[in-house]
Amino acid sequence: MIYQVENISFAYPGSSRTIYRNCSFELKEGEILSILGPNGAGKSTLLNSLIGILKPQKGNIFLAGRNIRSLTEKEIARQIGYVQQSHNPVFAYTVLDFVLMGCASTKNLFSRPAKEDHARALHILEMFHIVHLADKPYIYLSGGEQQQAMIARAVIHQPKVLLFDEPTSHLDYGRQMITLRMIKKLAAEGYAVILTTHNPDHVLLLGGKVATMEYEGHFSIGGAGDIITEPRLAGIYQAQLHLLDIEELDRTACVPPKL
Repeated sequence: MIYQVENISFAYPGSSRTIYRNCSFELKEGEILSILGPNGAGKSTLLNSLIGILKPQKGNIFLAGRNIRSLTEKEIARQIGYVQQSHNPVFAYTVLDFVLMGCASTKNLFSRPAKEDHARALHILEMFHIVHLADKPYIYLSGGEQQQAMIARAVIHQPKVLLFDEPTSHLDYGRQMITLRMIKKLAAEGYAVILTTHNPDHVLLLGGKVATMEYEGHFSIGGAGDIITEPRLAGIYQAQLHLLDIEELDRTACVPPKL
């Protein structure tokens, strides 16, 4: 078991609002957990709790069998690859060097990336269809290209679990599909994956486990077919969304009504 989350609750100091309460779930190798909710519901806060940055006031989080409170930052970084929504680069590193920085958690302080690290970095860039950007300064990339490079950096040191905070938010439609396929491929290779998203249709495409977060701190989890329902989506987004079975594609899609 990669994650065992036991009845955790969190509120920011000085705030009367509980961001999430009584949150519990388990995640094994090869499983995907998609967390769905509106802006401000606390999805990023929950991810920051899962990597040890924020400490829940109640409950426990176990990472690979150990309480996350007992782990050092480097021990956590070795097991988790985390992709944030945005990143503000300072230096003009090339994309290849930026991705190689993801190896830092597995290296000694003064060691340099090995030959096999460079080969793996180029392979990952090719998988994400951005190998042609390897020598381009990261700061000159588009927002979508930077997002792809950030995901590549999270994968390179082969952690046990990958956390994505809205991984498709800056991507065009084609790259969104590339990223979703890559997430499914990474799960098939044995990575545990947790991601946040606003898009119910992406959740349906990925399958696996689904959790919803609401402003009142309520957290629900289950299979996609049980959790993603039209009444629940209407409650989360205050909008009427429809679930349609598309026989030609052998899947259920989430679509809005005509404008």
